[in-house]
Amino acid sequence: MQVLEIVTPVFGLILLGFVLRQVKFLTEREVAALVRIVYYLALPMTIFAAITSVEFSSVVNGLSLAGLAGALASFAVVMFLVLTLFGMSLALRSITVISSIRGNMAFVALPIIFNAWGQLALAKGGLILGVLIAPISVATVILFRVAGTGERTSIRAVARAFTDPIVVAAFLGILVSWRQLTMPGPLEEAVGMLADMALPAALLGIGASFTPEILTRAAGVTALSLAGKLLLLPLWGFFVLHFVLGLPLDSLDLQVAVMILTSPASISIYVVSREHLAAEAPLVGTTIALSTAFATVTMTGWLALLVALA
Repeated sequence: MQVLEIVTPVFGLILLGFVLRQVKFLTEREVAALVRIVYYLALPMTIFAAITSVEFSSVVNGLSLAGLAGALASFAVVMFLVLTLFGMSLALRSITVISSIRGNMAFVALPIIFNAWGQLALAKGGLILGVLIAPISVATVILFRVAGTGERTSIRAVARAFTDPIVVAAFLGILVSWRQLTMPGPLEEAVGMLADMALPAALLGIGASFTPEILTRAAGVTALSLAGKLLLLPLWGFFVLHFVLGLPLDSLDLQVAVMILTSPASISIYVVSREHLAAEAPLVGTTIALSTAFATVTMTGWLALLVALA
């Protein structure tokens, strides 16, 4: 029930965006402008605020964090190589892999973790989010930029990716949190206000970009992304953390890490795709919407399994 209460309003906003587009309240030009505001202002502030709200302290378990990062990286590499062998285009490979590894940790996973295991678990989850968001953001921008522009993956292309507003916000957030810096009250409030608009605006953009034809055009890509994100990645993470690294089944670090991996595809992927891979943005939005819907079932199942095993 807790998962449904969290995910239902998210999916409701996506539906609202779809309706607004169908009744022509929103045009493509207006949706594009809305998403650009989210990409260059609201989403970077969301990432910055999420990272700076967490102290890098003793709540981190280095073993679980390394295992989680290793599980994500190895899963992404193997999936990318397998899809290459099947002849899938770079754009579709990038969408499938990023949709499989980049989850909606802040808006979906952390509230569930807090309600299931309390404040300490929330602190651990928040720290994991702060550490992982920067490298995942960099990987997303590089893959989508190269796939969208045809640029070679050169040092210049990577350097340009590091000037992306999302990547800059992630690294600035880590620096501020690490150095325990504080912002003036008015500036902190302004950052919070911009961050608050990112989720609803991005959700409306996803809904406004959805068309039923997308499901028939790229059903295989969507199915692969859903299976990877909601089933295969959490299963692989559980295997690495428990069977390879030896974290016990009743370990809070194991439970938090696996629940983070079960979160649906991140809304921020859609925002990045609109900027760097615009032709495939509707497909990305559809994948995120369906991932969010199916997560109400899969996250409930994973949560019940983790509680039962402990």
